[in-house]
Amino acid sequence: AISKWERNEIVKNGVNRGLIKTISNGVEDEALKNADQLVDKKFKLKVKAFGKYIIQVGRIHPIKNYETSIKAMIHVDSSIKYLIVGPIQDRRYKAYLDSLIKDLLLENRVKFWGEASGIRKYYLIKHAQLMIHMALWESYCNAVHEGLSQGLICIVSNSSALPYLVKDGVNGFCIDTKDHKTLASKINYVLNNKKNKKIRDMESNN
Repeated sequence: AISKWERNEIVKNGVNRGLIKTISNGVEDEALKNADQLVDKKFKLKVKAFGKYIIQVGRIHPIKNYETSIKAMIHVDSSIKYLIVGPIQDRRYKAYLDSLIKDLLLENRVKFWGEASGIRKYYLIKHAQLMIHMALWESYCNAVHEGLSQGLICIVSNSSALPYLVKDGVNGFCIDTKDHKTLASKINYVLNNKKNKKIRDMESNN
């Protein structure tokens, strides 16, 4: 199993606990390299031009629950953008998200970056203000693990294996999966307290 949560679920489904070994996923070598030195200048300028942003990494699929994060953005300072990094796996869902973004007048603030890999992905993560991940279900969550590896505070849904990676108030925040207003308030709290000792300690610990 790749998490304690997954192990417990396997046991619930009848497998002998003694037969299961838990081995969590690691991060790629690039997570431990200096992205600021290794990324090319053209890519850096593209990211800089984007301005301040929060990030979510993951495939475009309903299980990732992007709509809750998009709705939260109407309650977040208009200078902050929301960057979604990942491949499109469900085109109907992408069309729904596009419609939602248009209805909420967020076309200039919610951006789909597409896929990013290797050192460029970690550069995007490292330079984000924080990471959000409100997925309906995760057996582990490589993306959040990657966010933590770059010192980001992660705000995640309180579902499946995510609370095993993010302890509420310790290295990030866990909130109800569909609660976009509380998500917005936590985003604002982190953004408004970047120099606060508690926030800086959380980032350092991550």
